[in-house]
Amino acid sequence: MVRRIAFALLAGAAALLPIGPVKAQSVADFYKGKIVKFILSAGEGGGYGTYATAIQPYMQKYLPGNPRIIIQHMQGAGGLVAANNIYNVAPKDGTVFALIHRGAVSTAGLFDAKNARFEPAKFSWIGSMNDEISVCAVRGGSKVKSFEDLRTTPITVGGLGPGGDTDTYTNMINNVFGTKMRLVTGYDSGVAIDLAMERGEVDGRCAWSWSTISSTKMDWVKEKKIRLLVQTAVEKHPDLPDVPLLADFAKTDDQRQILDIVVSPSLMGRPLLMPPGVPADRLAAFREAFKKSMEDPQFLADAKKQNLEIGMVSGEQIKQMLARLYALPKAIVEKAARSVESSGG
Repeated sequence: MVRRIAFALLAGAAALLPIGPVKAQSVADFYKGKIVKFILSAGEGGGYGTYATAIQPYMQKYLPGNPRIIIQHMQGAGGLVAANNIYNVAPKDGTVFALIHRGAVSTAGLFDAKNARFEPAKFSWIGSMNDEISVCAVRGGSKVKSFEDLRTTPITVGGLGPGGDTDTYTNMINNVFGTKMRLVTGYDSGVAIDLAMERGEVDGRCAWSWSTISSTKMDWVKEKKIRLLVQTAVEKHPDLPDVPLLADFAKTDDQRQILDIVVSPSLMGRPLLMPPGVPADRLAAFREAFKKSMEDPQFLADAKKQNLEIGMVSGEQIKQMLARLYALPKAIVEKAARSVESSGG
């Protein structure tokens, strides 16, 4: 009798259950009312910080469920601190994304950086806000007047740390082209390097994004407070027809191959990414929100007012570029890796 009563109770409970499959939680339902952390590997006021604050409200607008997005600064080692955190510590549920120095999340892993505890290709790539061109520059009063002068005249340049382009490019140029730049590294932001230049602590810096200069330091260019020596890019920027490309000084196949590896990540000028393993529908939502943000007329108008260069690069384009670099012959990669080792200047 007891068994028959228990069976009847179970049958009655089963009748109350919904018929058919349970509806999965939508992306909008997941994000509604949530706080999403936007990790930034740079400080305020510089190029990365300016781009982050520009895109933040539009990502918040276009993400399903309109979660609140809060920027969290996580500086150190040219972006490696933030990259390691995103890869190994941050939740993988889609509540964290980041803008991290491109050198840290591209070639640092390729060159076996001691503190890089991640595989760049496994990040969940959202996209980049531009395809970057950078320069080496010195203070206007420097004895160095041209790139050729760097081969004979020692100067000091500021750096962010082993994961940053500031260090990678400086070491590579010294090792490959015989320049005499002494790297003073460990500054916590590009703004700090700018201040060091103003105080005369360092003479200049390499891997200085032209988009950063044009949006935050054009007065320095116009007033000749800085002198642009060379462009580290695949092609010249239309604003800089008289500033030579570093490739113009490459005379051997080895030099050209090394340049290709080191400079190629400029494609991901301001890269947005999430931890590996983020659910596919949430990554897709971020990519779509990014695309809509980049096409938003008001965003483009705001960017123009700040002299921000905008040119969307998709997450798939970044993945393809990284796949190409990480598939290169070991011998070529080892040459490039040796070229970015500290040279002493």
